[in-house]
Amino acid sequence: MFPRRPRHRNEHLEKAWQASERGELVVGGALANPMDGAVLLFKGGSPEVAENFAKADPYVTKRDRETLVCAGMVDGCGRRCFDTCQAV
Repeated sequence: MFPRRPRHRNEHLEKAWQASERGELVVGGALANPMDGAVLLFKGGSPEVAENFAKADPYVTKRDRETLVCAGMVDGCGRRCFDTCQAV
């Protein structure tokens, strides 16, 4: 298991379940080999839904290295509306 994962996992999962219950987090999971990142898919009218989650996520706020947070939006027909990535 990745060293940071156990330290922040419970707090991260609590926030993820809350976002899921609000209908914002659609699916998410850790990446493997190495297990040092994750992909989370959010549903919302703007990237702010994903960005707000990232700003409160302990894997981001209690990090010991730079984290890249990306958000994008696809309209109802599957067309990409915009993408944004920023290091935090």
